[in-house]
Amino acid sequence: MIAIVANGGVMPANAKALAASGWRPLPGHFANSAALAHPKLALLGDILATPRWLPGHDVFSIGDIVIVVAFAIMIYRTCAVAPGTACLS
Repeated sequence: MIAIVANGGVMPANAKALAASGWRPLPGHFANSAALAHPKLALLGDILATPRWLPGHDVFSIGDIVIVVAFAIMIYRTCAVAPGTACLS
């Protein structure tokens, strides 16, 4: 969120990551991630890419990875049953 605010509402994206993902901007549409000429906090932007052969290929940031890992831990901790205890339905 900090990178988006610092760049006027656009997530700075690495041009090489955008090219690797196969992402192309649609004319006349707002791009929430874009390669900027002088990005602020570029390291927090979309600097990684999923391969083109994956469905929904796109670019993502280190922050996105942190969010997914935190969500997975939260789900695991919520759903885990301690050894030796019964799960009540």
